[in-house]
Amino acid sequence: MRETSNRIIDHTDRNLVAVEGDISIVSAAKKMAESKVDTLVLKENGIYSGVVTATDFLHKAIAQEIDCSKAFISKIASQPLIVIDGNKSMKDALLVMIANNIRNITVLENEEPVGLIKLKDIASYFLQNSPNNSDPITKFWSRYNCREGKTNFIGLVQELLNDMKENLDKNSPTALAITRDASWEEISQCAEDESLYELAQVLALSKIS
Repeated sequence: MRETSNRIIDHTDRNLVAVEGDISIVSAAKKMAESKVDTLVLKENGIYSGVVTATDFLHKAIAQEIDCSKAFISKIASQPLIVIDGNKSMKDALLVMIANNIRNITVLENEEPVGLIKLKDIASYFLQNSPNNSDPITKFWSRYNCREGKTNFIGLVQELLNDMKENLDKNSPTALAITRDASWEEISQCAEDESLYELAQVLALSKIS
């Protein structure tokens, strides 16, 4: 199988749409719809300072009953802006997402924001570069590509844990933790102790998926 580049920049969506922080939430929503994107980058005084996702409109603006015609978009933006150099690896991007509990990162090229890398892009990358299509982790990324979303993620992890239990030695601490229905945090720790880092990383994604 021919592997694809592991550089973030080679998988970056360069359709970066920026808005000023002092426009209304309604205006920003219209900009998002017109641009056909699900993420806007906030720019204040010429400096990129945060992001707003389609989910933010739902969970922050609507749920909190904010007057979207008057409130500035900066009120619901996630700040500060989390960035990553485009020359770093896709695994680096995944680790940054896990560390910051986010689903997308602004990518830099020559120290300037040029686009976004998203969790679904990382899923596609790991799927394309897996040497074994029957491997439980590969199956997880394949299923994730088709069934993104929090509710689906929980089901996908359960499927992954069942697959891992079947593939691991029955006396493996990770397998035993799965069998007794331990918390994902405990299973993740067992996985790390056994150097099953990919499984541990997937379980860490529960914070952001």
